[in-house]
Amino acid sequence: LPRKGRTWAQKPSPGPHGLEDSIPLTVLLRDVLKYVDSAHETKKVLQKGILVDGRKITDLRFPIGLMDVLSLPAEGKSYRILVDSKGRLMPVEISEKDAKVKLCKVKKKTTIAGKKIQIGLHDGRTFLGDNHYKVGDSVKFDLHSKKVAEKLELKNGARCLVIQGRHAGKVAKLEEIIEREGSMD
Repeated sequence: LPRKGRTWAQKPSPGPHGLEDSIPLTVLLRDVLKYVDSAHETKKVLQKGILVDGRKITDLRFPIGLMDVLSLPAEGKSYRILVDSKGRLMPVEISEKDAKVKLCKVKKKTTIAGKKIQIGLHDGRTFLGDNHYKVGDSVKFDLHSKKVAEKLELKNGARCLVIQGRHAGKVAKLEEIIEREGSMD
């Protein structure tokens, strides 16, 4: 947000991304994309239709997070939310073809009733999978069919996006995974 000019900043609603990892839809449209001038205009634009991950959104404070796809059908534009060099969420314009898929990180894997494996993704989505999915892997999620299109393993040689720290926003090649004794790898 700009340092001066607005008295209040909007807080995101509870949703698929946490408070620290998201930006409210109004702030994104008004202050980052400069698509609207006020929250009142945002309400009118939402009535026409704005899609986040292929779903129509009506909440002004809906949290937009990493890898979300924001589509403005009236303008014919789509944006993917990525991280810049300072670790801030920034929209990057993408093609219509790229707007149909979303990359999601596997955050959780649990066993549910009937000995089924439930996979939890970074944006709150879950799906039934098998033991081939590991925490830390990523999946290519097809937004049209709402199914996993491809599994991307976290292994040596994999391309990774750094989302926190000094090197935030950089795409790097994973050289080696070091396992250490203790509570964390």
